[in-house]
Amino acid sequence: MRATWIHHAPVAAGALPARQAPGGQRVSRERERLTSAIEQAVKDLAGRGTTVLLTTQYLDEAEQLADRIAILHEGQIIVNGTLTELKQLLPPAEVEYVEKQPTLEDVFFAIVGGDGKDGAGSDRSVGTTSNEQ
Repeated sequence: MRATWIHHAPVAAGALPARQAPGGQRVSRERERLTSAIEQAVKDLAGRGTTVLLTTQYLDEAEQLADRIAILHEGQIIVNGTLTELKQLLPPAEVEYVEKQPTLEDVFFAIVGGDGKDGAGSDRSVGTTSNEQ
């Protein structure tokens, strides 16, 4: 059996330019580049039958790449299994009502139509237009 170990250590916060990610997380461009390279390396190695031990603090990365996950806490493996097995350790999910405020994109498409070409809403006026001063 062939095996390899890849350690994906976090980059110092604020050291690199960052962008806003879904969910409000800030993700550095360098992390995106490294994550992409690591993801490709893991997939290539696993595709050739190599067992890959990936250590990372990025849980989203582990969730996407790992067949099996071990969770370490204070230097000890406290649980391990597949993502499905680990999720079964939690109580059932609760359904909550969350009010979603429309984005400007939602407003735009509601006014002009789904593809942006039909249903032009020139008669819908709120406030001033660029022709008014």
